Amino acid sequence: MAAKFVYFSNAGGEDAVNDIACYPVEAFRGFAISATDAVSLGMYFERIVEGIGGGDDEPFDLVDLVIESGTAKTVCKDVAEAIAHSKQAFITIADDTNSEYISTKITSVAAITPGT
Repeated sequence: MAAKFVYFSNAGGEDAVNDIACYPVEAFRGFAISATDAVSLGMYFERIVEGIGGGDDEPFDLVDLVIESGTAKTVCKDVAEAIAHSKQAFITIADDTNSEYISTKITSVAAITPGT
């Protein structure tokens, strides 16, 4: 079976550190509410690069998605189904630069934070 990758781009474009991230699906560790509100859903991944961004002792990278309030379960399901059933090796989860989202409930990428 060919490897699959998930892609993220925030509104910063593609010209600076942490503007984009592309992780192998195998690095995905799960979802969690990433702030004290109903519109932040974090996707956590094993670190792919040491020494960039957050603390080097932190084991995970965080992609913080902004979602419609109260839709965390729907977004989790949409992402999980896309990963499980996509025949494509490259899966765009959230791309602010091109306004492309795997779920209609995702509105943007708040941040891509290495070493969270």
